[in-house]
Amino acid sequence: PTVTTGRAKFIAYDYDYVQTIGNKHHTVRVWEVAPELLRAETAKTNLNTVQHDYLINAGYSWWTDAAQKQPYSLSILVSEGKVLANAVPHNQATGCLIVYDDNTAAVKQVADITAEQDVRFAVGGMTIASKVLSAEEGFTGTYADVLRETARVVLGWHPIKQRVIIAGYSKMSAARGRDLLLELGCTGGITLDGGGSALMREAGRDVLTSDGRDQFGCVYIDM
Repeated sequence: PTVTTGRAKFIAYDYDYVQTIGNKHHTVRVWEVAPELLRAETAKTNLNTVQHDYLINAGYSWWTDAAQKQPYSLSILVSEGKVLANAVPHNQATGCLIVYDDNTAAVKQVADITAEQDVRFAVGGMTIASKVLSAEEGFTGTYADVLRETARVVLGWHPIKQRVIIAGYSKMSAARGRDLLLELGCTGGITLDGGGSALMREAGRDVLTSDGRDQFGCVYIDM
């Protein structure tokens, strides 16, 4: 880990999460990250074009041209105060993890990130902690598939540690992601895009990947 003033700014470890029903064990990769290390970047076509040793996929996205794989964002993305994307699915406020200029962080429902003051970093998805708010955020009908068990990265805020908790696993439902973040001490959290869009890269090696990386952008750790 990178250490400053006796407190680790980045820690990575395996966490043994025990499923509530069935007593099944899941080995989940977890990062604890100081909020000031978080950055974001857009991809030219997919995440293979983004070169960072520590990165995860961002929020929901789609294609302007599926044949040419030109992605556009369906979510919020801010890095170093610059708004890279300011869209939300279904034109409804959705879950967003925000880091402010003073390094405080919050998880809240946001429709327009420019309405927030002093935002240095933000990434949007769907609220899963402390409750899964899929219906409230418009993820119903065909969009309810965001709840399924799939490859997924989730983010939460741990107010005591003052750390963003990032966790990736290949068989994580939204409900399981909620339970995991709460178990790890988070008071709020979101899920990012999943399925074929999930990616978690650690020390240059993909520890969580899936069948596609056609994403508008990524969140990375500036170490």
